[in-house]
Amino acid sequence: ASSSIDDGQVKSQRSFGSDSRLLNNSAMRAIQQIVNPLLVSLFVALGIALSPWRESFVSSAVHETVDFVGAASVPLVLVQLGAGMARPPAMETNVASLRWRSALTIVFLRLVVANIVGSCIVTGFRQMGWLEDRYTCLIAYLMCCSPTAANVGLVSSVQQAFIQPTALLLFVMQLAAIPIMMVSIAAYVASLA
Repeated sequence: ASSSIDDGQVKSQRSFGSDSRLLNNSAMRAIQQIVNPLLVSLFVALGIALSPWRESFVSSAVHETVDFVGAASVPLVLVQLGAGMARPPAMETNVASLRWRSALTIVFLRLVVANIVGSCIVTGFRQMGWLEDRYTCLIAYLMCCSPTAANVGLVSSVQQAFIQPTALLLFVMQLAAIPIMMVSIAAYVASLA
């Protein structure tokens, strides 16, 4: 009986050891996902914005340099997105492709359904008197009808995950956004007049 208890303890210790290694590997993967250039720069910028040295930073040459480089980021993201569409990296076997039906459903939900729901919320805020400035209302309305930012493509590229489906989705969304935004902006301007 004593040997069976000892065997059970040994198996339990082996199981605990493999569980702790698995947990350790999972924790390391989670840390690697969190510590990427995008999130690190976001937290650094947030720290600077909330610090008491913000005013001295804004008037410095460092801020001008960062502002200059930041202005170039959007065109570079779009170039990277185009390169990802033209020559996508080798597709992994476990990554499913995005079907046109799925892409159109996502685009419809973002550009039509979210646009209507967001516009109703902004209109409700206007009716309750929480948004009285017309320009702030127009900006809120524009945010409701805008397509998903191209930064999603950059994130998928940095993470090396779903690059081609993300590029396809963003391409379809940008094309569909042209007529939807024209109609939405006309309706918003008419409602604010």
